[in-house]
Amino acid sequence: MAFLFNAWYAAAWADELGNDMVERMLLERPLICFRDDNGKASVIGGICPHRFAPLSLGCKVSSGIQCKYHGLIFNGDGICIGQAGSKEKISSAVKVPSYPCVEKHGVIWVWMGERELADPGCIPDFSYLEDPNRKTVKGVTKLAANFHIISDNLLDLGHAQYVHKDSLGEMSPPQSITHDSSERDGTVTDLRIYHCMKPPRFWADALPGRRSHVDFWLEMRWDQPSMMRNHVGVSLPGESLDHGAEHFGTHLLTPETETSTHYFFGSSRNYAQSNPDIDEAWRQWQHQAFDLEDGPICRAVQQMTPIAKSLGMREMLLQSDKSAVMAARILQKAIDQERRAMEPTG
Repeated sequence: MAFLFNAWYAAAWADELGNDMVERMLLERPLICFRDDNGKASVIGGICPHRFAPLSLGCKVSSGIQCKYHGLIFNGDGICIGQAGSKEKISSAVKVPSYPCVEKHGVIWVWMGERELADPGCIPDFSYLEDPNRKTVKGVTKLAANFHIISDNLLDLGHAQYVHKDSLGEMSPPQSITHDSSERDGTVTDLRIYHCMKPPRFWADALPGRRSHVDFWLEMRWDQPSMMRNHVGVSLPGESLDHGAEHFGTHLLTPETETSTHYFFGSSRNYAQSNPDIDEAWRQWQHQAFDLEDGPICRAVQQMTPIAKSLGMREMLLQSDKSAVMAARILQKAIDQERRAMEPTG
């Protein structure tokens, strides 16, 4: 599996773009994300065509991005509009790539495929990230693993009781478990409900009054190429999940290279919204879960996979892998279709 280019990817959180630029390698292409003087976000290629100097060494100026090497300035359309401190006329043919980008749900999305196919309506609903009735704690990190490995990890909700024992605590046995994996219109959903169990450590005080037993649920929604929303929460046993304490987890994976991934994450909750201690608790959980628990596992899998393949090993599957397999097949089909469309005819 390589990359799907005709798709929307998270390039940055919207509030990352202030008075400076953000440099990121996405799909093995160096990019520069920035805002113009009117606040409009742009994403352009990060290599100056003059001697291939990286634009990340330059700076943002009022009219665009200025290369540090010889002062060439590129606007939001990637066109060189001049040279700082010089009256030399620069050909309008001098440019860097520019990519369609959209600011939506607090995210700067970039489309790195065919420009005419870039439809912002294809971006899944992450509107809760800007819901004034929720408090969102978010961040971005980089993992030394292929995005597909991280996606598999996130879609496999069954790993939580093993990998996340330190952050979630030991999970008590529930009376029963409901598990459903489904696919509809290219969206994969994995739902698990643990009925009547002691609340996991992080959720012990989420409901009014300390509850001895709760229904605990986790639902992951996946959309290609690697955008996930995790709905997690607790409710009183037997009550509707709509009446519980819950949060939406955001997991946006953008490949940097074949072996590294930008991971944009967030937690948007409907309870204790003005409590800074809960904010900090979520930040600590994100650090524990991503950097100290999931991260080492994904990095280790990345390192071991080529060795296992060289030994002729075939990956076995468990029932808990069903959603990840469905997502991988959907994505691979889209990549194959994209490749065939790019093949020369005749």
